[in-house]
Amino acid sequence: CRWMAQAQGADPGKFWARPAPPAPDCCPPGPSAGARPLRPLQAPSAGSPPLPPPPVEELLGSSGVQMDMPRSAGMQVACALAGFLASPVVGQYVHSEKYVDRDFFTKWDFFNIDDPSHGHVSYVDYPTAVSFNLVGANDDEVFMSADTNSVVQPGGEGRKSLRLQSVKTYNSGLFIIHVKHVPTGCGVWPAFWLYGEGPGDQWPAWGEYDIIEGVNKANIVRTALHTSAGCDQSGVVPGQDFSSVFTQGMSKAADNCDIKADGQYKNQGCSQDGPPGSIGDELNTAGGGTWAGEWDPIGKRIRTWFWPDGSEPLDIVAKIPDPDGWGKPYSFFSLEDWACPTSHFQNMRMVFSLDLGGDLAESHFQKSCPDLASRMSCADLIQYHPEELKQAFWSIKALDVYQWRPLPPPGAEFDASTATPTTEAPPSFVQVGVTAGAGGSAGLPPGADLSSPAALRHEAMDRSLPAPTVPPEMSKVSISDRDRPSFGFMQARGDTSIPPFVARAAAWMGSAIAGATALVLLLVIIRVASGSRQSESDRQVVMHLNDSDSCNSCRTQSGLD
Repeated sequence: CRWMAQAQGADPGKFWARPAPPAPDCCPPGPSAGARPLRPLQAPSAGSPPLPPPPVEELLGSSGVQMDMPRSAGMQVACALAGFLASPVVGQYVHSEKYVDRDFFTKWDFFNIDDPSHGHVSYVDYPTAVSFNLVGANDDEVFMSADTNSVVQPGGEGRKSLRLQSVKTYNSGLFIIHVKHVPTGCGVWPAFWLYGEGPGDQWPAWGEYDIIEGVNKANIVRTALHTSAGCDQSGVVPGQDFSSVFTQGMSKAADNCDIKADGQYKNQGCSQDGPPGSIGDELNTAGGGTWAGEWDPIGKRIRTWFWPDGSEPLDIVAKIPDPDGWGKPYSFFSLEDWACPTSHFQNMRMVFSLDLGGDLAESHFQKSCPDLASRMSCADLIQYHPEELKQAFWSIKALDVYQWRPLPPPGAEFDASTATPTTEAPPSFVQVGVTAGAGGSAGLPPGADLSSPAALRHEAMDRSLPAPTVPPEMSKVSISDRDRPSFGFMQARGDTSIPPFVARAAAWMGSAIAGATALVLLLVIIRVASGSRQSESDRQVVMHLNDSDSCNSCRTQSGLD
């Protein structure tokens, strides 16, 4: 495909197979070309004259083997097939973790030290969150909220809120989250993100990837990376690599992920805007939405997509996601060595945070909330006006993590132990308290064990949550986990109802059919090309023989009737 495209750009209608071809024209110019999938070639414009076939003597050359290929849609098909057949890795994303269930809070550490973002909050431990009804979970939904009832006393702690960090750490993955309600409102700063943490390393030595973030009454989500020096996304092209734009910095686009980059706000990093209605009241009124964040060190990229509730791709609903079929992401960051080496992101945890005030929310408070800002400060709003914070809660319908796995070789068993390159995080610096905080033991059963989230699962966690509403488009293909068919080699051993030999046979049969189909299509394309040239030759012969003098001469020389 690369050689074909290069040849087409230099000498249309020809395809040269060379040992060491130059950079392909079908890929975008610049050093980022290797990070992007091949782009399909453009068909000739309507009404353009057909390309003449090359003379026979040009079909062979000393510098390579040349085949005439018509510049048409057939070339695009050939290019796509060549790219598919030459792909070095064939595999898929395999489901590794399902987070939303009754045990949700056992999979997270509760961060309960001072807010590093200087918000007017007091992040609480799990027992305190339970006693104040700030958390709840069942098999279909998870609820997390700030305290929206109390008036905070002057000089005391900040308003109670939550920041959770996953126990597991990741070094790659596809993170798909379906949210019914995102916290919103003046002074509110919600985020779902990943960050790396290592012994003795200071943020952001191991990187940060913000999938969902917004402040105050924003209705456009921001997706960003935060790193140390050496992660520059200025070679990534808005509208070409991703569908949106870079967020504006102080004097330039925020396309440098370094938190100390010139021309950008402090700690801004490289930031890209999401589509309208991807956060805030507009999102919540529409029933929420789904984000998919792909951190792909092998493909050297980080991509993010968003869909309003009910418009998710069917492969996400069926839990067999294929990001390459989702179209252009709204956010794209390159992890090529020339832009941002993959070493910037390591051992990252997922984080849910619900900050109130803080550096980002307060800096936008005057502009986002002018009516309230004319009467009070952001800090006063958070401290004395809980009625303004009634929308400061998360409602999460699903959070699933997938890991990329190549298809196993013939005869190999697919082992679940190889399907999840995640690790249990080392003992966290976060200490989960064992007291119920200012609320005492309100809501806890007598003699309750306060030592762990699992021991504290009671009516506050199991409280009734609204039944999920399945959009009509999704109801046709939605399959419950209990009834979901297994996909043989696509699933871990022990979780499949299809015998391994049947799965392997199905896998090989699928591969054989795909290969045979590709071969037939390539032969058809070559046949069409040669047939086109033969038809032209026949036409010239017929025109030649229609000339009487030539016909007589031909008859004399060859004895033709």
